[in-house]
Amino acid sequence: MTEALEDQESQESLKFKFLRLTPEIVTQHWEAIKQSIIMSAPPTITLSEKFLSNMLQELLSDKMLCWVLSKESKVYAIVTTTFMWDSISEEKGIILYSCSATKSVSLNVWKYAIDKIKLFAKSKSCNRMYAYTENERILDIVRNSGANTDIHFILWEF
Repeated sequence: MTEALEDQESQESLKFKFLRLTPEIVTQHWEAIKQSIIMSAPPTITLSEKFLSNMLQELLSDKMLCWVLSKESKVYAIVTTTFMWDSISEEKGIILYSCSATKSVSLNVWKYAIDKIKLFAKSKSCNRMYAYTENERILDIVRNSGANTDIHFILWEF
């Protein structure tokens, strides 16, 4: 029974596409992307018009990337990523900067999307992927994809 359920979920993820948007498509769909970012901005920033303008500039310059999880022309999630360079360790990583879902999907579908980002990141010489969240569902998703969630992010605001 468990194998049948896993097989069904595996088949479900095949119906989804996880695509990186070009700057032109970001421009065309900026309002929806902006709303996604507002809903899921990292706790490290102050949400403002300047922040959103900076995000758009980074997305248009390809320094930040926007991805969509879709099926049959319907968007299920919007994700943004950016690269991080640590000059001390000389390591490059990719940050899942924002992630919001418009519709619920299974853990396997999320794993598929995360695996696509990991493959992309490896192709860009990244050796780590980072994310911030306070959302228990997101924690379940990333645990399912093999992430270490034991590390705590600590934030002081002044």
